[in-house]
Amino acid sequence: MSRYQLPGALLVVAVLAGCGPMVIWTGHTPDRRARVRVQETDAGQSVTVGDSMGPTYDGIAASGLVFTPGGHRMAYPARKGEKWTVVCDGLETKWWDGIGPIRFSPDGEDLVFPVKDGSSWMVVRGGVPGPRFHALVSGTFRFDSLSGHLAYAGERGDSVYVVVDTVRSPPFDEVTAPEFLKAGGVVAFAGRRGEYEHIVVGNEVGPAWEAVAGLTLNPNTGEPAFFGREGGAWFALVDGNRFGPYEAADGMAFSPNGEAWAFMARYGSSDHAILVGKEGPAKQAILPGSLRLSPRGDEVAYVVRENGTEMAVVGSRTGPPFTLIRNLEFSPSGTHYAYIGVDSLEERVVVNGEVQMAFENVSDLTFSANGEKLAYLAWGEEGGIAFIGPDQFRFPVVAEGSLVLSPGGDHWAVIAAPTGTRQLRFHVDGTDTGRTFDWQELVDNQMNGPGKLPDLRQSQEAVRTWVRAEMELFLARMLPLFPS
Repeated sequence: MSRYQLPGALLVVAVLAGCGPMVIWTGHTPDRRARVRVQETDAGQSVTVGDSMGPTYDGIAASGLVFTPGGHRMAYPARKGEKWTVVCDGLETKWWDGIGPIRFSPDGEDLVFPVKDGSSWMVVRGGVPGPRFHALVSGTFRFDSLSGHLAYAGERGDSVYVVVDTVRSPPFDEVTAPEFLKAGGVVAFAGRRGEYEHIVVGNEVGPAWEAVAGLTLNPNTGEPAFFGREGGAWFALVDGNRFGPYEAADGMAFSPNGEAWAFMARYGSSDHAILVGKEGPAKQAILPGSLRLSPRGDEVAYVVRENGTEMAVVGSRTGPPFTLIRNLEFSPSGTHYAYIGVDSLEERVVVNGEVQMAFENVSDLTFSANGEKLAYLAWGEEGGIAFIGPDQFRFPVVAEGSLVLSPGGDHWAVIAAPTGTRQLRFHVDGTDTGRTFDWQELVDNQMNGPGKLPDLRQSQEAVRTWVRAEMELFLARMLPLFPS
């Protein structure tokens, strides 16, 4: 079976220093048109984009280099002596004792980054520092894509605060990451004070619960839905209504228009799927995290485990038993569904209840945005196969986690080795683009620190982003050959 697992490989790279600059990091602009390098000479380190070299510094934190989504702006942290600055579009900002992860606002206009000033940390946006904290809480930074407001959490003394732009919330012992409601600039989060937890909307602190979980926002109204525990029992709070009591509850999901919702609840020693308040049939065990709500909002899908086997339940239909089921998803239109069933050493795709042929491994199961085309990768004794709708494309070697579809499903791309070589290249619509996949670029972009392996999830996202950009680049270059 010729399958490459891109993110998990341990790579040992030797750099041979010549008489010229030594490249210590390499990457590309988001559109993949220009090579980006961090290089070192006796004078220091600098960033080069294409043929344009930036200023020289004592050190550059290459892992912090970021672009706006369109690639028209670039920023990175740079050091002189013990002080750090952010270089954006070739210009330095103020110097600080430390710099955190850099971000651009959704419109690409504002540069946002945490800074250390003495013993305090602040968030700088557009050159203006926010409130001072002893520490900032990682994983809590959020932008409102519509209004551009910024939210995050910071610690001061024994208390934690949520900040929206520069306005602090009331103090808590702990908080979850804030999420923006549909009303611009208003966030919701869970906060703990002592033994009790609260849902906070704006600066309004809700009733006390023994515990809260699963905070989810209605995509239409922006109102929060969550699970709360009271008297040892769990309740679901959705659209102003309270459902329960339950022994456990999990997996709150909304339809895209927000009119339908579903979750899983356990009571009476059985699990049930609850669709807009209507209880489904009792099941021995619904796997946590498996519940999916159709985009049309008319049915739910989930995986049940009974008597040592797993089965997919979609609406009133129960699929065949497997040892393991994964990747259960509806198409974006809600008219189709698919998943992967695993038995012993065989894996099969199941589409709308129909079991497909067996392979040693199957991955990258994905629907086109219009929901009419299903694609996936499969591996057998003769190599890899890309299934794109009804068509099949064979490769001696194909990289797991690299398959992407264009929004309309008219084009696709993957990383694979063409016949006669094991060199991985980008392929678009089955055509070898001639552009080689760069292992070193993956390592440079995803290393978590010296000597550490790339983060698995981040590497998968990076690979798909690169493949998508290579596909767009290839199609743009081919466009003159196909006039309208």
